[in-house]
Amino acid sequence: MTQRPLLSGGVLVVAAAIGFNGGCWQLYRMVWKANQMKFAENASKNDTLTFLPCNTKGDAAGAPLTRLPIGMQFTRVKLRGIVDNEGAVLVGPRPPPFVKGRQEGQKTGFVLLTPMQLFDPNTSKLTKETVMVNRGWVPIEAHKSRVQRAMFTGEGYQEMTVNGVLKLEEAAVNWRGALKSENYAPQMQDVWMVNRPFEILKGYYRVRFGGAANTNPSSPLANGAQADRVEVETAARGLRNYFVEMIEDHSGSDQILLRGSAFPMRRTLDDYNAGVTITPNIHLMYATFWFFVCGGSLYGMSFLRRALQRKAQEAAVRASTEVAEATRRQRQAEAAAAAAIAFQRGGAAVPDHEKSGPADPPREA
Repeated sequence: MTQRPLLSGGVLVVAAAIGFNGGCWQLYRMVWKANQMKFAENASKNDTLTFLPCNTKGDAAGAPLTRLPIGMQFTRVKLRGIVDNEGAVLVGPRPPPFVKGRQEGQKTGFVLLTPMQLFDPNTSKLTKETVMVNRGWVPIEAHKSRVQRAMFTGEGYQEMTVNGVLKLEEAAVNWRGALKSENYAPQMQDVWMVNRPFEILKGYYRVRFGGAANTNPSSPLANGAQADRVEVETAARGLRNYFVEMIEDHSGSDQILLRGSAFPMRRTLDDYNAGVTITPNIHLMYATFWFFVCGGSLYGMSFLRRALQRKAQEAAVRASTEVAEATRRQRQAEAAAAAAIAFQRGGAAVPDHEKSGPADPPREA
């Protein structure tokens, strides 16, 4: 290890970094998996909401939530309302969802989101409360033409009963953790890269109630009556950071049969549970292993540092000894030379300041 300190040190630094990152990643996965198990538990409960979850405190008590607590994800809901198929958007491209028995060959497609205006479950009257509904996954053909799209989404307004779960919005971030621009606007008409129900609803209200104010932001109408109507309708209907993901109940009321599969393709409750195959404790074991790798690498770096320090100290001692020995030999040589000169002068005594000690005894041949 000390023969090639730079190589050994570089390997240990890389190993420590990998171990630390691996441990942190497994801790993140442990928390994520615990949440997923909690969400699957929420989805498997028999308690089903017939309206959106509401605030319980403050001035907004009784009003539907605009921000869903993370602990309420996958809460079961059964909502009745009217969907606006013309306001549907596609999110993707995305691979097909995890569905048991899914046919091979379905490589990519889109998630179909549709705004739904809800009925009051107590009075059966139509309210203005609106929520985005993920109706499932559709193949790539849904984006090729309006005719094919209408085949998957339907046309006009349609009354539906939605059996599903609540899910939070997605967020696309860069390497610094900042939100990307695709979180706030579609990449092309009616196609979003990220499932952002808050921004999608905002755009839907502009199109439905804004008219020319939406198509031409510089139009005087943007600051006129239509813009005021957009604000009023937005406040009345609400903007939410969550959506409803429909669960496959085999009702087929809004699905078509294509190539042996029903579209939009949706997951069942069993599919949610099937995705949870590793418990949080397993991730904790993985994290412990990676942190041991990091700790062992740090110990190796400390050992290498001490070994290099000892090696440097030994080299300094050897150098000091060699200098002292060279000095001693030089003085002996000078003394011998002075004695020889004195002898040549007739045995004159060697001055005291030229004496440096006895010369080395002659070596035997």
